[in-house]
Amino acid sequence: VRPVELFGEVQRVLKPGGVFLVSFTRGCYPGKTIAFWLATRPRQRQLLVGRYFAASGGWEEAQVAPALPPPGQPELDGLHAVWASKTG
Repeated sequence: VRPVELFGEVQRVLKPGGVFLVSFTRGCYPGKTIAFWLATRPRQRQLLVGRYFAASGGWEEAQVAPALPPPGQPELDGLHAVWASKTG
């Protein structure tokens, strides 16, 4: 419901250098997700999660996996992950 606050709380309780990993697949429960999530592809979803890290503060630059193909190429439909380490 409040992802930036959630990411901030995770950052608060992790030790310096600790990693927070967020993973997702294409599947979801439409009634329990935001409209943006339903209207986007994996790359946009990875960027959104990366923005949650940036907005909450105290994280190294977010990393993503798997590496997605260049624009115009089909996207993979599998497990996607975004993670960052706590600064300090």
